[in-house]
Amino acid sequence: NGTRNLINVHNDHSSATGTTCLNVRQDAAATALKITHYADSYGMWIDSAATTSSNLRLTGDNLTTGELLTISSDSSSTTARKLVNIINDNASAVDAVGLNVQQDAAAYAIRVDANANNTSIFVDTEATTINGAGLDIQADALTTGTGQRIYSNSSNTGAFKLLALKNDHASATGSVIVYAEQDAAASVFLGTAGAVAHPTYSFIGDVDTGVSHPTANAVNIVTAGAEALRVDGS
Repeated sequence: NGTRNLINVHNDHSSATGTTCLNVRQDAAATALKITHYADSYGMWIDSAATTSSNLRLTGDNLTTGELLTISSDSSSTTARKLVNIINDNASAVDAVGLNVQQDAAAYAIRVDANANNTSIFVDTEATTINGAGLDIQADALTTGTGQRIYSNSSNTGAFKLLALKNDHASATGSVIVYAEQDAAASVFLGTAGAVAHPTYSFIGDVDTGVSHPTANAVNIVTAGAEALRVDGS
């Protein structure tokens, strides 16, 4: 049971910077290196003392329809586990980024395809004073695009929400649900005209009461699905 290496490859001179300890070349359309691991321990472990270089680098300059990295699990176990776990384990490393994705092409940087009935992306943050604690989107190069888009083409007639914002603690009396600041001479909110049965702005539990936009240059107050007051240019 002693600790030992079945194979040990050791470059014993730090000046031999051009030395590769293990080089595997596969000219056939087959696996270059395969690890079959049957024990409950690491399949591969890299302990690196590098400071300014990458610990693991994958390069695939000839890719067409393949993947540079595929992580797959077909386990039916219902226990809580992670297929990928990234941890910055030192609280002093304030400039360390947990995951950085750079996309130079006009394509998705991150795409999530969730096929089950659960949350696609879940953010649990302990931040207290920083702006954008849960999600910070900066789009300084926008011209005609959208900084954030939530879209649904579902034909389901059930009551569902494309966006739900909730402050779930009654004692948080200083919290603001939606804060919008517009420094330009432009609109802050834009909405569809609405109808008397479903005004543009209505209320939880009373959706046929609110404010709508019946015609150009006019607004109306709707109660119980009927126009109660209209204000226009005349």
